Parts: sequence; structure tokens; C-alpha cells
Amino acid sequence: TLMPSPPQPGHYARVGLAAVADKVHQNKFGISIASQRCYAEHHGYDFEVIDPKDYPRCNKFKDFFFRKHCSVARFLEKQQQDYILFVFDGDNPVVWLERSLDHWLQEVSATDVVLYERWMNNEIMAGNYAVRNSQFGIEFLDGWAAFEEELPKAGYHSSDNGAIHLHILRALGLRNEKPCTQHWSHLGSDKNYMDEYYAFVSCTRLVMGVPRRWKVAGTHR
Repeated sequence: TLMPSPPQPGHYARVGLAAVADKVHQNKFGISIASQRCYAEHHGYDFEVIDPKDYPRCNKFKDFFFRKHCSVARFLEKQQQDYILFVFDGDNPVVWLERSLDHWLQEVSATDVVLYERWMNNEIMAGNYAVRNSQFGIEFLDGWAAFEEELPKAGYHSSDNGAIHLHILRALGLRNEKPCTQHWSHLGSDKNYMDEYYAFVSCTRLVMGVPRRWKVAGTHR
């Protein structure tokens, strides 16, 4: 998650932006995707529209959003080592063309994955993120996609957006994640009663603590 302090100097090979959308949503969100392409060209970033249908290995995932992260991993692993990809949903238009990604590049160039939280509820955001073509980056995406198999059988869970919270705890090897796993597996209320879901989110955020640049096995990830 982004931190206000400057990171240690990092490195990267190239920078790309990608909108993830199938053909139907490429048409529906055509203006937003066009603004992303324009932004990328303006700043000299690569740009790609990733359609999950182009990655048969990801067809095993029924939920579009888990298929999305699998497809991003398959696209990314074809790029050069240390390629950094900023991933966006197709419905995110660019509103500030002149502002570059330099601020976020400082962070992700020193790590492998950058996520951010929603300002209104501390929920970690699943739609947009930055990821490096590295072993950790690819494994993080594939592990996230695999969470489709652990979705609660009933109750509102917010798909990949709920799953990312528990996935982070496991990817970082944090202790005390078992109570949060219990919350997750026992979600039973629908979206009209969100207390259970936000109790789960709060559990994971308490285990994580404040946003920071995490180390795994001595390396910032």
C-alpha cells in the first residue's frame, strides 16, 4: 500500500498500462479505455487491452474477476523481467492527463505489488493495482485467482475484493489469520446486511496493521 515516505531506490525495465475487459465491456467502456490509451501514449507507457478470453489457461475460473487476475499474470509473464504493469478496470477514465505515474513508480519500483485502500471504509481495492513481472508478482496474482475455490458458499463476499484481504495475510505469512479465515468461511448475510462482511474486513486490517512496505523473507514485496 502506498506510503508517504520515499522508498529506497528501485528499478524496472518498462512500464505498461492495461485495461482488463471482454469484448462486450470494451464496447460499453470504450470512452474510458480510449482515455487510458491516450494517457499511456502521452507519457510514453505501453498500453494493452487484456481480454481474458485470449488466455485459455484461465478458462477454469468462472468468476470474471478471478479470471482477470489469472489473465494479467499470463500477459505479464510474457513481458521482459521487471516489467511493471498498472492494471485498471475498463470503466476507469483518466481525468488528469498531465499527471504521470512517477509517484507510484517510485513505490512499485522498490517492491513487487502495490495496492491501495478505499478512503471511506479501509477496504483494500481490487480493481486497480500495480504489479511487477517477478516470481513474487506472478505467484501473487495466481494465488489471488485461486481464491475462487475458497469463496463462501453463502453470503456476500465481494468476490475478488473480499478475497484480496485474506490472500494478503497468507502471501505475507502473517500470524493470527485464522480468526479472519473463520469470518470469511462463515459469511452468510446478503449485501443488504453488510456487518458480517465488514467485520471480516476489519479482522484482516487489524492483523495487517497500518499500511506499509512489507518484507517477505527479508525483501520488500
